[in-house]
Amino acid sequence: MTPAHRTDKPKAKATAKPEAVRLDRESVEAIAEQVAERLREERPSRWCGTKEAAALLGYSVDWVRQHREELGGERFGNGTRAQIRFDVRKLEAFAAASRSGREIEARSKRQPRRQRSRRADLLPIRGRTEP
Repeated sequence: MTPAHRTDKPKAKATAKPEAVRLDRESVEAIAEQVAERLREERPSRWCGTKEAAALLGYSVDWVRQHREELGGERFGNGTRAQIRFDVRKLEAFAAASRSGREIEARSKRQPRRQRSRRADLLPIRGRTEP
């Protein structure tokens, strides 16, 4: 067996230095705004328990527990006494959506006003006679 011969040439080292990039003020501000927006989106939300979630939504604690999955509640821990925590942003979004839904539902359930007659015949009061 003959030793393997190397046929490829060794790679040349990069000697060129990268050119400096200059950005104008508007470009820097646009980049900063995009970075800030991404950080806001990725910022961890505040978590709250069932009592605070119930107060925020205006429902009972039992209702919040029953609708835990719908509200995005997470169980922290194992067993029957595991803590349930809710992402406040998700609760606020749910509250806003349900408020607008309730307003629409309430408007649709309103009954039209009955027209009152302008003159109604009243029953006489006992013992009184009208002249």
